[in-house]
Amino acid sequence: MDLLIRGAAVYDGSGGPARTADVAVTGTRMEAVGDLAGAQAGTEVDGRGLALAPGFIDVHSHDDFAVFLMPEMDFKVGQGVTTDVVGNCGLGAAPFAPARRYLGFFGADHHASDLPDWDTYGEYLDAVDGAPPSLNVAVLVGHGTVRLDAMGNERREPDAAEMARMLDTLAEGMDAGCVGYSTGLIYEPGRYSASDELVGLARLMAGTGALYASHMR
Repeated sequence: MDLLIRGAAVYDGSGGPARTADVAVTGTRMEAVGDLAGAQAGTEVDGRGLALAPGFIDVHSHDDFAVFLMPEMDFKVGQGVTTDVVGNCGLGAAPFAPARRYLGFFGADHHASDLPDWDTYGEYLDAVDGAPPSLNVAVLVGHGTVRLDAMGNERREPDAAEMARMLDTLAEGMDAGCVGYSTGLIYEPGRYSASDELVGLARLMAGTGALYASHMR
């Protein structure tokens, strides 16, 4: 084994109370949890008085561009976060032309030239893989960005062609590996969308196990 943490208060993610245990790691996998008094490892850490837990999942982040600008992601990893869910509140990273609207919201408007090139969600996911950031990234398709791409900031329902374009973009994102789609119904342009539009998009994901995450009206 490569790493042995001794005597930590282990929170295993089950919701139960902590228990004092040793944890052995080989490579990138935990090999054993329990009383490992006779075991040895290349590196040993005294975990007494410390808490040890699986990595946390930040289910609501806006780090869509930060994963490129600060790939070390110290501000998340330092808090124990090992998986970041981006694309929340309908503010997605693709298609990139309308996504640029949100650079200021993310505090990245003056770093646009430092970002890699992408347009589609598939290209965005490839860019994330190529960075790569120091944590896992799960991506939601942002309804607001998709709507801006299809019909701009119009305060009306989409016509058939615009709805078809939104469905195509959502389908491309899901096929590329996105885990669901999000809406920001208090923000432009999501606030202009009716229930039929939102349900019509969500229906595309029916039976897939994908997520729908909403910032409600």
